Amino acid sequence: MEADEQGHRAFFLQALRDLDLVQHVVVIDETGMTFEEAEYTLGSKLRGTHTNMEPILKSGAVDLAIVSVIAAHAPPIVRRCLEHRLHVMVEKPACTHPDQFAPLVALAEKQGRNLIVPLARRLSPWVQEARRLVDGGTFGRIYALRGGVIADQTRLHPSDGKYDWTFRRKLAGGGHLIWLGIHWIDLMTYITRSSVVEVQALTGIVGGAPIDVEDLALVNLKFENGAYGSLISGYLLDIPYQLDLSLWGSDGWIRFGTADQHSLEWQTRSADSADSVTHQITYSGAVFPNYTPWIERTLRSCTNNDEQPPITGSEALNALRVVHAAYTSTETGRTVAL
Repeated sequence: MEADEQGHRAFFLQALRDLDLVQHVVVIDETGMTFEEAEYTLGSKLRGTHTNMEPILKSGAVDLAIVSVIAAHAPPIVRRCLEHRLHVMVEKPACTHPDQFAPLVALAEKQGRNLIVPLARRLSPWVQEARRLVDGGTFGRIYALRGGVIADQTRLHPSDGKYDWTFRRKLAGGGHLIWLGIHWIDLMTYITRSSVVEVQALTGIVGGAPIDVEDLALVNLKFENGAYGSLISGYLLDIPYQLDLSLWGSDGWIRFGTADQHSLEWQTRSADSADSVTHQITYSGAVFPNYTPWIERTLRSCTNNDEQPPITGSEALNALRVVHAAYTSTETGRTVAL
């Protein structure tokens, strides 16, 4: 772990504390700066704090390594964990370029271990329902998708003038698209079960912040199933968030987030539906689950061969490739084939 903020370390520690599946936790941090937080959060579950990972890796006493570090620092740590046959969950985006992540996916597959990037929006109830409906052919052949993930500009103007690693290309690999937009790219492929084959994009800094990564991205996508998609991803609001996703098919449509409401709506013209009324599910409470359910699924997949991981290394790699194809498209002014 590293002390640098704007990751999800605190959520990971809380999940490990709350899950009965977890017997004990060992925290490794070369700086030691996260030890006090770990002690406070984990309590009696904390079995040790160390500044050197090698003895722990060699002990054989660990099932899962959760790597919560800056993206630029993650690949060599993930490799060491996989080489010692540990399952690994690594903070997104896990690398600064997919060429760094691809060999890790290959190594994980060779070792028979899970390599998981926490794109946890997959477990949102509306996502699961949308995927179930698409799987059932409710909307026929998919024609198009449109998504938006808009966050706040507050973080672009920190009071102390200090920008965390997510705003530095050398450390993060990109900006809003790699940090937040990637969730929506993953959801589009997850819900439709179709990968992206072409990318066309514009990215830039529209808010005037002194950063070297994008605060806005406009991305067009072509999917393997023939559908087309578009995504707007940016820091544009005074407070977070505006989130939506729509899908249109030959037999109907489905959308989430209209007018910032936490509702899933759909219509269908399929043969087994005699009406054309709009169906709606409104979700109360947190629309996006915290990381506890995600880590629970991750742990179960690591300890039970019959349990599928919430995401595979290959699926995470595909999402990373789409994001970086968007960056390449911006730089070249061309459509990028995947």
